[in-house]
Amino acid sequence: MALFFDQEWFNRALADIGSDRVRLGLTLGLDEEAMAEIWKDQRELSASEVAVIARVLQKSPLEVANHAGVSTPVPHNVTGNDQQRLAVLEAAAARLRAQLAGPKKRLIFLITEDWYFQSHRVPLATDAMARGFEVTLATRFSEGRLAMQAKGIIPFDLPWRRGLPNFGDLKAFVRLFGLYRKSRPVMVHHVALKSVLLGTMAARLAGVEQIINAIAGLGYMFTSATPRARILRAVFSLAARLLLRGRNITMIFQNADDRDRLCALIGRDPASCEIVPGAGIDIAQYPDCPARDGDETIIALVARMLAIKGVDLAVAAAKIARARGANLRLQLVGPVDQTNPSGLSADDLNAWSTDPGIEWLGHRSDIKAIWAQADIALLPSRGGEGLPKALLEAAASGRPLIGTDVAGIRDLVVDGVTGILVPPDNVEKLADAMVRLAQSAPLRAQYGAAARRHVSDGFSTDRVVRQIGTLHDRLWARISPRQ
Repeated sequence: MALFFDQEWFNRALADIGSDRVRLGLTLGLDEEAMAEIWKDQRELSASEVAVIARVLQKSPLEVANHAGVSTPVPHNVTGNDQQRLAVLEAAAARLRAQLAGPKKRLIFLITEDWYFQSHRVPLATDAMARGFEVTLATRFSEGRLAMQAKGIIPFDLPWRRGLPNFGDLKAFVRLFGLYRKSRPVMVHHVALKSVLLGTMAARLAGVEQIINAIAGLGYMFTSATPRARILRAVFSLAARLLLRGRNITMIFQNADDRDRLCALIGRDPASCEIVPGAGIDIAQYPDCPARDGDETIIALVARMLAIKGVDLAVAAAKIARARGANLRLQLVGPVDQTNPSGLSADDLNAWSTDPGIEWLGHRSDIKAIWAQADIALLPSRGGEGLPKALLEAAASGRPLIGTDVAGIRDLVVDGVTGILVPPDNVEKLADAMVRLAQSAPLRAQYGAAARRHVSDGFSTDRVVRQIGTLHDRLWARISPRQ
């Protein structure tokens, strides 16, 4: 008959320390009959009992557990009842070994769209895998599934989209809760507001031990003054106060302004939060493009075509600057986004493009080429930014910056050093900045060189990856000190 204990191993281990089963039973507080039940596979051990046995044998609990279970093949002639009983005991031993081995080093990233993860977060995932984590990406996949699998990232589909709450979010929440309950990640890493709220709710219900919430910018909800935005802000504020203050919840912000504002809203100490400068930039991937000295100055605005990005302000300011004699052309580079309440329509953009000084290029994947032929980078945002990657890429390419004095942008646009900072929603000041830079190639070269140094020194991908990797390791150490 197969036995619950590997008796030969245990007898040898007991003999090595000059002990026997009787003395072991006394240590466990069990009489001879109870010990016989254990050895005759009639009693399931608890993790605490295994820990005591391990101390007596001077072995690790996991080593002891590895010698508990059905240790010899079950004969073919065993009766059905015995076969079932042995199967139950082996399953119990497997659970015991898994419990004593500690939690699996499993990490899940949650984000709404796969393309955003591909452009902003892949280095974090590859670093986590190098640190021993099994990484899953939960998102809506459009075209990145195979690319993620090729990197060793496990894909998990969610039926949701960016933008305002919708019915797809409810279905996504149910699937996400099921994922967290089934896979039992030790850590989850949520990116952006929707992922933070729904992900934290699912993680807390599923008992996830460590929750990381990365705020990538406060967006439309905290920028717009429309009734819809005010209602959403009130609902978010209530939910955030209930969900985001736990001791096992780590908050990450891309700038201090967003951190202070949200912490004041939810009643959390800002000192308990992390500031990580966006996704960072790999400066080596962006050639330092020399300043152009042509007749026409090209100003590029790279972003989703949203009113909160100030696209309409850029168009109005460019018309004013051209009327003042500046020979410039405004290039709008980015897709429309009708899931965002401030999304501009293709009709609006096409109508603006009838002006000889304005063109809409739509979505472009060759962003390096955009900055190579542009002279100035522009982002006249009305707010809600985290740390704009478009400005990081432009600065890495040696382009001077024009931006509005709002959170996130002011970290990159150092007025009079890397570019010109203007008040938000001020078309005249924006036009002044356009004219000034368009009419001075030396100033563009000066600001562009300073911008490249600025992002190289303080906003590198390596720095961001190290900071997040250190955070992952620190939180893992809280979960599993044995590791």
